[in-house]
Amino acid sequence: MEKVILGNLPFLGISYQGEQRDREYRKKFSNKNEMKNVVKVALRYGVKYSAASSHDFNELAPVHLPAVV
Repeated sequence: MEKVILGNLPFLGISYQGEQRDREYRKKFSNKNEMKNVVKVALRYGVKYSAASSHDFNELAPVHLPAVV
């Protein structure tokens, strides 16, 4: 595994799997501890890179970066 990037869109409620799954993600990841849990597991698996969006991308974007830093 040369480089794996942890995507941020699921944290922002975007699943590309339909509106129901998007709602589930928005609900789950409105809790920053859920974001932190995913990042901790990713780090254990050796993921060193993460994607991020600007703070005004949507309502969860301002929660994402402080949660994972």
